[in-house]
Amino acid sequence: MNAFGESALYAAIIITFAGSIAPFLLIKSQPNFAFQFSRLCAVSNFLLITISFLSLIYAFLNSDFSLQIVASHSHSKTPSLYKITGVWGNHEGSMVLWVWILSLYTLLIAFLSTSQETNFIKTRLKILSVQFFLILGFLTYSVFLADPFMQTINKVLEGQDLNPILQDPALAIHPPLLYLGYVGFSLAYSFSVVGLFENTINSSWASMLRKWVLVSWIFLTLGIATGSFWAYYELGWGGYWFWDPVENAALMPWLLGTALIHSLLGLEKEGLFKLWSPLLGIASFMLCLIGTYIVRSGVISSVHSFATDPTRGAFILGFTGIALALGAGLLIYRAPKLSSSYSIELFSREGGIIVNNFLLTLMCFIILLGTLSPLLSEFWLTQKLMIEPGYFQYTVIPLALVMLVFMVGEPVLTWRKTSRKKLSRWINYLMLGAIGIISLCGINSIQASFGVIGLVLAGLILISLFIDARLPRKSFRNYAILFSHAGVAIAIMGMSLLNLGSSKTTILLKQGERALYKDYTLLLKELKTFNMPTYEARQAYLEVKKGHATAEIMIPEKRFYQASQTLTTEIALKHTWLTDLYIVLGGVLPTGEWVFEVALYPGIQLLWLGSLLMVLGGIIRLILNKKFLSPGKN
Repeated sequence: MNAFGESALYAAIIITFAGSIAPFLLIKSQPNFAFQFSRLCAVSNFLLITISFLSLIYAFLNSDFSLQIVASHSHSKTPSLYKITGVWGNHEGSMVLWVWILSLYTLLIAFLSTSQETNFIKTRLKILSVQFFLILGFLTYSVFLADPFMQTINKVLEGQDLNPILQDPALAIHPPLLYLGYVGFSLAYSFSVVGLFENTINSSWASMLRKWVLVSWIFLTLGIATGSFWAYYELGWGGYWFWDPVENAALMPWLLGTALIHSLLGLEKEGLFKLWSPLLGIASFMLCLIGTYIVRSGVISSVHSFATDPTRGAFILGFTGIALALGAGLLIYRAPKLSSSYSIELFSREGGIIVNNFLLTLMCFIILLGTLSPLLSEFWLTQKLMIEPGYFQYTVIPLALVMLVFMVGEPVLTWRKTSRKKLSRWINYLMLGAIGIISLCGINSIQASFGVIGLVLAGLILISLFIDARLPRKSFRNYAILFSHAGVAIAIMGMSLLNLGSSKTTILLKQGERALYKDYTLLLKELKTFNMPTYEARQAYLEVKKGHATAEIMIPEKRFYQASQTLTTEIALKHTWLTDLYIVLGGVLPTGEWVFEVALYPGIQLLWLGSLLMVLGGIIRLILNKKFLSPGKN
C-alpha cells in the first residue's frame, strides 16, 4: 500500500505536467479536444492523489511504523479518530491533504458548467492550466522535499504518538476546514491571472468568481472559529486568540477575502473596482502561500509550526515568488486599461465598499508587518524584533471599530448616491439607539473604552439591521447580508463583553473544603486517578452551586501522555446564559492544597454564535446562485 501510494504521487506529477501545458499547445487548433483532455487530467489527478491520501490513512489506522510519519505521529493504542487526525497532524501528511483539496477544486472547476460556448471553454482551459501549475508546484514539494512515504531507518516497535493537544475532536476537523478555505483562494488567483491575461475583468467574470470566493470564505471562517474554540477550551488559559504568527496567517487571507467579496459585488452590479478586484484575488492567495511558508519554514517561532527545515522554506518562498511575479506582472500590464475615472460618492454603497476595502487591507498589512517583523528585523538588523500582542491590539482594533461605524450605515446606503433625507432619518434613529445602549451599559472606565465602543457599535449595527429587515424587501438575497453582518456584530459584542466583564482568580482547596467565588460555591469532593491506554488522568470532582440552584459536578483534569512525556490540561466548563464558568486543575502544594484557576467569561458564547451566523449568511448567498460557473450573471 505504501509503494502504491507513493507511485500514485509520481504518476500525478506526470499527469499534472501534461494538464498544465496541453491547453497552450491545442487551445487554438482543437479547443474542445484540449478541454476534454484537461478534464481527463483533472479526474486522473484527483483519483491518484486520493489513492495516495487513502494509503496514508490506511498506514495510520494499521499502525504501520515502517513509515517515518506514522512512527513519529501515532501510537498503536491511539483511538482511531486520532490516528486519522495524525495523517494531517504533521508536515508531510498535511501537504498531501493540501494537494488533495487543490485537486478537488480543480476537478470541480472542470465539471461544474454546462456552457459549450467556444470562448468560455478557452477561458476555462486557461484557468485549469493555472490550477495544474499550482498543483505541480505543491506535488513536487511533497514528493521531493516532504515525502510522506519515507521509510524509517531502524525497525520501530511502537510510535511516539500524536501531539496530545491535537488529540481533540475540534482539531480533527480544524485543519481540513482551514485548508478548504486556504486552498480555495487558489481559484481567486487563477481567475485573476486568466482574467488579466484575456482582459476580461467584467461583471460576468465577477459573477463567476464571487461564488468560489464565498465557498473559500465560508470554510476559512469555520476553520478559524473551530481553531479559536479549541484554543479556548483546550489550552487552559481561556483565550480564543493569541496573535500567534500561524493564527495571523489564517486571519490575513480572511480579511482580504472579505474585501474581495465586496469588491466583486461592486464589479458585478456597477462595473466598478476592475483593478482592485484582481489585485485582491492575487493578494489573498499570496497570503495563503506566505502563511504556508511561515508554518513550514521555521523562520518564525510559533506553537503551530510544522517544520524547521530551511530548504523546504526556500522552495515555498521561491514558488511564491514565481506565482507573485506572474500575477503582479499581468496586473501592472493591464492596469492602464482597468483604471476608471468614475466619481464615487462617499455616502453610497460604492463609497462604503471603498472604505471597507481600505480598512480591511490596512488591517491586513499591519498584521503582515507585525507577523514578519522578527524575520525582517533579523535580516536588516541582525537581531530578532519580538512583537507583543499589544501591537496588534492597539493598531488593528481601532481600525476595526472605524469599519463598524460604516457597517452601521450599510443598510441605508444605495448605489450611486444616498439621499440626504433618508440618511438623516437613519442617523436620528441610530443616535437614539446609541444613547439607549450607553445608558444600559453605565460604564465610564477609560481602560475599558475599546470594549464600550465595540459594544455600542455592535448594538447599533443590530438595530440598523433590524430596522432594515422590517422594510419591504426587493430580494431574499438581502437576508444573506443581514445574517453575515449580524454575525459580525454579535461576535464583536461577545468580544466586547468579554473584555469588559471577564474575571479570574486562584482558589486553593483540600478535599472536603469549600470556597466561594462570585455567586458560585465550590466543594472539592474527591480526586481520582485513571490509567488509560495512552495516558494517565487525574480528575478533580468539584460540586458547583450558584445561589439556590441545584448543585452540579464539574471535572477538570490533568493528563500525562507516556509516549511523548507530555502533560496536558482538560478544563471543566459550565455554560449559563451568555457566561461560561471555567475551571482549570493546577498542581498540589506541599500543604496538600490543590490549585484551581477559576474564571467567568461573559459573552464568549456570542463569539461562536456570531461566527455561525456569518457562515449562514454566506451559505444563503451561495444557495441562491443556481450555477457555480457560467458565462453570465445568475
